[in-house]
Amino acid sequence: FTLAATLTLGWWVDGEMGWIRTMLRGGRGAKAVKRVSPPPTPRLILFEYEASPWCRRVREHLCTLDLICTVRPCPREALLFHMGPPLQPEGYCGPLSRFRPEIPPLGGALTFPFLHDATMGVSLNESADIARHLWEHYSASVDPSSPRPTDSLNIAPSRSFASLQPSACAPLVGRPTPPLWRYLDVPSLVASSALRPLPRHGLMLAPASAPASPPTLHQHEGCEGSRRVREALSCLQMEYTLVPCVQGGSRPSPSGATPHLVDGDFESSEADEIVAHLWSYSTSRTVSPFARPAR
Repeated sequence: FTLAATLTLGWWVDGEMGWIRTMLRGGRGAKAVKRVSPPPTPRLILFEYEASPWCRRVREHLCTLDLICTVRPCPREALLFHMGPPLQPEGYCGPLSRFRPEIPPLGGALTFPFLHDATMGVSLNESADIARHLWEHYSASVDPSSPRPTDSLNIAPSRSFASLQPSACAPLVGRPTPPLWRYLDVPSLVASSALRPLPRHGLMLAPASAPASPPTLHQHEGCEGSRRVREALSCLQMEYTLVPCVQGGSRPSPSGATPHLVDGDFESSEADEIVAHLWSYSTSRTVSPFARPAR
């Protein structure tokens, strides 16, 4: 009975929490703004990890703007602090970190998200600053009738509490952003991440080999299956190309469904199958702390 109850609880937490997270965020990242011409294709590299609420905010903006991005996951190697001398905060970069060593040479701090825009030659850490940058430089072809959050993105430094929440708040496409929702932005972000607190939810790294070439993930931020795939990619530190497949976007999924992963000869639109395939890259003798509960 105890085992059955544990497995049932694990299934519920793993499955049902996904749509609750999407509901908390009002479906953000599932619909693109209307454009009068195809979206631009800048060379964007996002260093992030799935469990971070601030990284989710950036992915929502990428999906809303229908921008392709290279993602280099940087999950934690130490949960809170590295206790060796000297004391290291979240930015600890240990021997198992695959992509964190690339950030300081690009001019960034080891806090996440971190975006390197190779097209503009710009590197940014703060999620509000990244959102501002994306809308200021890659929304020229957005239809004038669509809400443009850039109107409020440059009113004050993003670290100001009064400006952080409205400025980083992606609009509900097709109508103005309600003032109340602006001030619910940060609480809803934090709450959505708090519902996925386990190490295997994209928080902690698991040793794994890298594929011959980065896979391509067709997804959108409001998709529960896509979230599970991103969690596996995050834990395994697997670089991938994020292709938004959102309502009103310019890039439909090859299969018409999300998530859809292409990794060499492997191609699938089934989240369970994709997650199992990704975890085959794990080099750990035991992946039980990270593996998805059996249903």
